[in-house]
Amino acid sequence: MDDLYREHILEHAQHPRNWGELPDATFVMRAANASCGDSLEIFLKIDEAGIIKAVTWQGDGCAVSTAAASLLSEKLVGSSIQKWESMSAEDVLRELELLHISPSRQKCALLFWQGLRSGEDWAVVQGSAEREQQ
Repeated sequence: MDDLYREHILEHAQHPRNWGELPDATFVMRAANASCGDSLEIFLKIDEAGIIKAVTWQGDGCAVSTAAASLLSEKLVGSSIQKWESMSAEDVLRELELLHISPSRQKCALLFWQGLRSGEDWAVVQGSAEREQQ
């Protein structure tokens, strides 16, 4: 990994983007990596067409999982949830420019994406449909 990209990853790890709760989220997902203790809570606002309108997240994790969550949260807005659900782990690592990291670190880098892929486990936020209609 070149030094410039390493600095970019460290910047996202130290100053994560889209951190916090999303008050008008339509879906909330929790993801955890039992082998290292990383855990994330992902908040999404998705329209009827499956386009991600807003995303935030919060949690505790290593520098790699924090940076990857931050980077992916920036890339998600405006794209379809189906796009991200259908991507392979290799596709996501390529998108993050993290193909070269060790398999144990790849688990950390993929935690946020794995949360997105487990959509059947999403909690629909109570009242979100009512808020959408107002």
